[in-house]
Amino acid sequence: MNGMVTKNRMTWQYVAGFFDGEGNINICPSRGRSWPARIVQSETRVLNTISEFLKGNGIESHLYHSYKAGQYKNAKKDLWCLQITGESNTRVFLQGILPFLIVKKLLVQDVLRFFKIYPIRNPNAHGFITRKLNGIKQISSKNRVVSVSVA
Repeated sequence: MNGMVTKNRMTWQYVAGFFDGEGNINICPSRGRSWPARIVQSETRVLNTISEFLKGNGIESHLYHSYKAGQYKNAKKDLWCLQITGESNTRVFLQGILPFLIVKKLLVQDVLRFFKIYPIRNPNAHGFITRKLNGIKQISSKNRVVSVSVA
């Protein structure tokens, strides 16, 4: 994460702006702490460039075909998803974009704070994590945080 620019001229600022507009964090209590950060887009070229940038910064990501045209909210083009999974990958990604976020800054701060306050001690402690996540869900709905998707 020390270099701001790669050979493709990608920067954390650009990725943060893209995430602010097209990204989300899927907080899913049933999956424990597997909270993927996702960016959904119809153009794969920019997602591939972001994926290469993340790889160069030690962050694993996966690009997959999310929806066919017309399948989701009458989308006119196919939608692709760049997904960052695993707590360590998600944490490094969120820390990289945090200084440059505007819209989703509070959400990302909350997720990073949760990771810090409740470090993994027992990965099978789903009941405890679920109770904590349900609290986040309630807070999010009261504050109308629309960038959180809860399964």
